[in-house]
Amino acid sequence: MKKIISLLLVVCMLTACCTVFAANEAEALRAADALYLIGLFKGTDKGYELEKPLTREQGVAMLIRAIGGEATAAESADKCVFDDVYDWAKGYVGLAYADGITKGISETKFGYGQPLTDMMFITMLLRALGYEEGEGKDFVWDKPYELAKKVGLIDYDAEDKEFLRGDMVIIMYRLLNCQLNNKVDTIASELIADDHINGEAYENAIKIFEGSAKLSDFIPQQGGEDQPQGGETEQPTPPPTAIPNLPSGIGGNPGAGVGGVGGGGVGGGTSSSATSTHETPEVAPSIVGA
Repeated sequence: MKKIISLLLVVCMLTACCTVFAANEAEALRAADALYLIGLFKGTDKGYELEKPLTREQGVAMLIRAIGGEATAAESADKCVFDDVYDWAKGYVGLAYADGITKGISETKFGYGQPLTDMMFITMLLRALGYEEGEGKDFVWDKPYELAKKVGLIDYDAEDKEFLRGDMVIIMYRLLNCQLNNKVDTIASELIADDHINGEAYENAIKIFEGSAKLSDFIPQQGGEDQPQGGETEQPTPPPTAIPNLPSGIGGNPGAGVGGVGGGGVGGGTSSSATSTHETPEVAPSIVGA
């Protein structure tokens, strides 16, 4: 009898774990479809790849696109001060660096191809929303969870050790409903007002995320298992100093983006300069930096 009870307990535990994973997977797919519909997520040439780890350059590209900086990024490659960034990503990284959203892992290295943890990603999002980091300010760069939960970016307290592209799209969808620091309008409403996304398409995206509609209702033969084959990243051409064999990385209208991307930082943040230091110079660059 004890063996039977033990076996039943194990089965129940495994079933519960599988149910949670399936729920998260379903939520991630709905978020990806919703973001795809409004042009904020393109996937890769292999589809969404929601089960794959997120790289630093993919996260930055997604963030810049989500705040309406796509067009500005196309003209910002010269702002990239890092020597390990592939050509396709230089505009995104350059714009994010100029607006203080990313600081790299050192003065010359961005950390291209390295995994992006949720701590790094959330820190970048909070900077983009206009929150100040540092002791005694809105948050500390390596402890962003309390503020991120407060503003609605996440619904958990501690670091998610396995941060995948599926986790990223859920956070990015949540970002649309967040407000810039000290402002009333949400990111979505500002993007609509600035013609970066279509208002009707956004209403349909909400239906997709809530489960009352599918991407295929608006784009024939798209969504779900039949995922779009996107152009999140182009085939990279490595710079002379780039580390070889790194993994490859990730619509908006022209304009400065939400809060003025490319003009002093999103939400009025301050711009970085070439003399900015990375977050924790005393720690190995392979595991730190945002």
